[in-house]
Amino acid sequence: MTQQQVAQAREATHHWVMTVQWPSGAGGFGVTTVASPAIFPPGTSRADAYRQIFEYVTDYVRTHTGQQSVSPTVLFFTLERNEI
Repeated sequence: MTQQQVAQAREATHHWVMTVQWPSGAGGFGVTTVASPAIFPPGTSRADAYRQIFEYVTDYVRTHTGQQSVSPTVLFFTLERNEI
């Protein structure tokens, strides 16, 4: 991790993990898990955070697979405060 990434992770209010699955062009399925610290302003609902994260992960999958019409299914999701 770079110093900047460490600083951003420390400032993050939350940490999330999302696992998604999508049909691949070869008749199978692709699966990936994406995780990141995040900063959500006070008053952000869990539903709003979920939608933002899902959009981010969908864009991630589309970019890395080249399948622009993919619509992933969420297999796992967690959003927690970023403190121990």
